[in-house]
Amino acid sequence: KKLVYNNFVDTISSGKEDVVVLFYGRFERCPECYTAQYSFKQVAESSNFPVTFYEYNVVHNYLTQAVSRLPEVFLYQKNGDIIRYPDEPYTKKHFTQWLKKYYSVHD
Repeated sequence: KKLVYNNFVDTISSGKEDVVVLFYGRFERCPECYTAQYSFKQVAESSNFPVTFYEYNVVHNYLTQAVSRLPEVFLYQKNGDIIRYPDEPYTKKHFTQWLKKYYSVHD
């Protein structure tokens, strides 16, 4: 799902599930953004995790979260915690392993 500046805070805070957001920019300035977006979509489409997945294009929206790199992924939990994706490759395997640290799911 696409997320935009105008509904960012409401979406993050009012949903029933935790939220994972992929921040990305122009592919020509962000070589990993395409791969990250592709892997992120794979996880979202096959996920059993109790989270909702969103993509946020920083080119078309004001930045709502401080990012130090692109692509950037954050997990927003209902308890108020914001967890940054570690400095690991943006692959389906790594995204899945990262989420498994916070949620127990059966494959």
